[in-house]
Amino acid sequence: MVTLTEATFRNEIHGGDVPVVVDFHADWCEPCRQLAPIMEELSRKWQPRVRFARVNVDDARNLAASYRIGSIPAVVLFHRGKLVARSIGVKPASRLELDLGLGRRSRP
Repeated sequence: MVTLTEATFRNEIHGGDVPVVVDFHADWCEPCRQLAPIMEELSRKWQPRVRFARVNVDDARNLAASYRIGSIPAVVLFHRGKLVARSIGVKPASRLELDLGLGRRSRP
């Protein structure tokens, strides 16, 4: 998973036809730490059909605010630059797939 900043976010999200799942998190957030291995699991399962990235909300406050990230962890699916789905909190991989609509995309 790549770490995005306010400077790199736009190019990653708007670049190409591949959906991008972004994990908005913070280093101090225990639920975020619990979600990290689940995101890694999904990344291994879905790449290259779906890209996975992380944004530290403490380092990218304006970016988090622009997408109304009020609770973390927040996992957001972007496709062609548009926010298409989001999930808040720690959930099992199978539930995140449902929340984000990944099951409707072709499996690797």
